Amino acid sequence: MIVLGQEPAATVRYLATLRDGLSAGKLPVWEGGLSPVLDLDLVCHLPPPTNHPEWTARFRPGLCYYRHGPGFVEVKDTRTPATAARFVIDDPDLLSCFLRCLNPTPIAGLGPADTEAVEALVDERLVLRFDDTLLTLPHRMTRWPIPAMAS
Repeated sequence: MIVLGQEPAATVRYLATLRDGLSAGKLPVWEGGLSPVLDLDLVCHLPPPTNHPEWTARFRPGLCYYRHGPGFVEVKDTRTPATAARFVIDDPDLLSCFLRCLNPTPIAGLGPADTEAVEALVDERLVLRFDDTLLTLPHRMTRWPIPAMAS
């Protein structure tokens, strides 16, 4: 059983696995917990553990995702309805950091321009800073989770 937030490196790797699985259309079945050091508002868009009723109640596909175009990404974030937002990230530094942090990235490897860009992405809750590692949180939407014309 995994408890997200207890071991930083394992937490970031597992969150990346959940995010990437969701991008591939897979909803993994897993058991685990969430340490109080990790905010449910940041991860509620990812597939929940079977034994976490609050997370399960909040989760639905499409809460926080991005679509990638040439030279930009568009992000939709509705994890918290009161602060729902849509972003177009086309600034080269922001875009580079957003894409770079799709893989867990140590903070120590960032240059001055990267640090400023990461701070902006962390402030918008698009990148998680956990211990000394960064991770982009939105999953890539490659296809809509339900048919658009479903009746």
